[in-house]
Amino acid sequence: MHHHQSLPPAGNRHPLLKRGLLLLVPLLCQSVRADLRTDLTGYYSFEAETAGTVSNSARTLGLPGFDNDGAKLNGGDAVEGTVPLTNAPGVPLAGTGALAGDGDGDYANLSVAPVTTDVDFTVSIWFKPQTGGSGITGATRAFVFESEPAYALSFGLRAGSAGMTNFQLFADLSVSADQSFGYEIPNAEVDQWHHLVLTYSMETGLLEGYLDGELRYQLTIAEPLSSIAGFHTGTYRAANGRYFKGFIDEQVFWQRALSPEEAVAMHAGGTAAKSFATLSGEAANLPLRTGLTAYYSYDTHIDRLVSNDAVALGAPGYDGDAADLNGDYSAPETILQPLTNEASQARAGTRALLCDGINNYAAIDGNPVDSTQSWTVSAWFKPDTSGQGYGSAATRAFIYESGVNYPISFSLRGAVNFEDTTFQMFSQLNTGAAVSISVDRPNTELDQWHHFAQVHDAAAGTVSGYLDGVEVFALSTLVEEIPVPLQTYTGFRLGTYRAADGRWFNGLIDEVGMWQRPLAAGEIGLLYGLGSAGLALPSAGTAGELAVTGFAAVAGAPGSYQLTWSTVAGLKYAVEASDDLTDWSTTLAEEIPATGDSLSFRIVPALPAPAGALYDPGAGGVRRFYRVRLKF
Repeated sequence: MHHHQSLPPAGNRHPLLKRGLLLLVPLLCQSVRADLRTDLTGYYSFEAETAGTVSNSARTLGLPGFDNDGAKLNGGDAVEGTVPLTNAPGVPLAGTGALAGDGDGDYANLSVAPVTTDVDFTVSIWFKPQTGGSGITGATRAFVFESEPAYALSFGLRAGSAGMTNFQLFADLSVSADQSFGYEIPNAEVDQWHHLVLTYSMETGLLEGYLDGELRYQLTIAEPLSSIAGFHTGTYRAANGRYFKGFIDEQVFWQRALSPEEAVAMHAGGTAAKSFATLSGEAANLPLRTGLTAYYSYDTHIDRLVSNDAVALGAPGYDGDAADLNGDYSAPETILQPLTNEASQARAGTRALLCDGINNYAAIDGNPVDSTQSWTVSAWFKPDTSGQGYGSAATRAFIYESGVNYPISFSLRGAVNFEDTTFQMFSQLNTGAAVSISVDRPNTELDQWHHFAQVHDAAAGTVSGYLDGVEVFALSTLVEEIPVPLQTYTGFRLGTYRAADGRWFNGLIDEVGMWQRPLAAGEIGLLYGLGSAGLALPSAGTAGELAVTGFAAVAGAPGSYQLTWSTVAGLKYAVEASDDLTDWSTTLAEEIPATGDSLSFRIVPALPAPAGALYDPGAGGVRRFYRVRLKF
């Protein structure tokens, strides 16, 4: 089989393409920057339409999307009415629906620009032509997508050399002549699912395209691309011809350039029939499992005990980790205090802790985190004060506090002016001294869902508080530049204070998480974004996969490669390999302990293997995939 192609100069090619090796980089890392939802502006799964419009699912993933962001469906059979969408079994790449083009008027139209073209951006799309096996012939052109009125973003199919179809990338520059780049596919291979990731980097001036996981296109953009005002899927800029016949699915836009590793992994995920929602869910949340010791969704209970879901998420949890429900059980079973079974009342999931302000609370007998080390506590809460706030400053209501001592504490109380409510964070040092900080908010803004994350960085000697995603509390435990440890404690209360005999909270508490590490500001922003969208910390994905931040040839060791990834000191990591992305039974390193911020591992290819070599990573041009996994 021979594919005609025009590759970039050898010096500019992705190094993994040179040796026939393909690195699988799962989309997970300690840095939120590598989360696939970062800078996401649009996601169209083409599952369903409302009044002929497909919604931007970026919003259901916790991202804002952009104004007027529905994709309007055009064309279709007047009898069917819902064409050009299909939900026929086995047709969509992922999910339950796909855009179905008949080659004669069907397309989807975005009347606004999904990305700005003068800064970094990415477009990802899956498409499956229907040419009857003959490919594209004659003067026919079929566009998978093109921006309008200019074609700064353009990808289409046309006839190539004998027996081939040209998959062609175009770029319209603001000043100079247009550029294009073609890659030819045998006609016999055209009618199958293909994937394109198109990225633009302002820093490098490169417009690059990954076709089916391989870097096949590279254009040097000397000046900015033409600005765009809209986007057509299934036709070109004029939307009056050059229609695509076949299926299009999982179209995604970012206002950033995906890395080569992310582009490859997007293809790998789609090949495994994962929708972007599933794939990005893995990327968004698996890093948050690192150091996770407790997670209470309050969705279910057994004999008034709410389980620690951290264990179900692949984290070890701790001894005595169930939350014991206390309070009034005399209410009807439909209420079941102190849990609500009204899903509409939950911040995420199907239930929430329901506190009546009299005696309802949840008690954790064990210590979810060691308070003398770095830790994080995250909780959603919704007060119920009938809009009046707490009145007198003597009135206090606790969202949570550790028992006996209070190194971990967050509460509400009346403000001096009676028009505000004071949000107050406390910490107690091991000397017995207490430190606190307060922030006032208007009573009119009180009775809604809020998110609070309290973070202790033992090394820096700080306790920080993030209210609704923004850092507004900062305490120092430094004495003469030496951090003073926080006080130890016994047990943990939710909905009351350490003595559990008063200062009751009236309202809802949900999605409580605790980590034995300080979460970064970006991770807290992610927690807030997910909760704001009504999303829980999900359990999707392979537990513990992490992003490889480096994969480079080793100087002086032909055929050897060095993998590098971010780590958390004290945790252990495994390195695994696969030939087909399904069987990961080849373990190169079972447990590598981390002592710092990053680790490296050398892959040594050799046949026969010399002493100390672990295995051959791909003899005879066979591809081998690698992944790094957090070892629980």
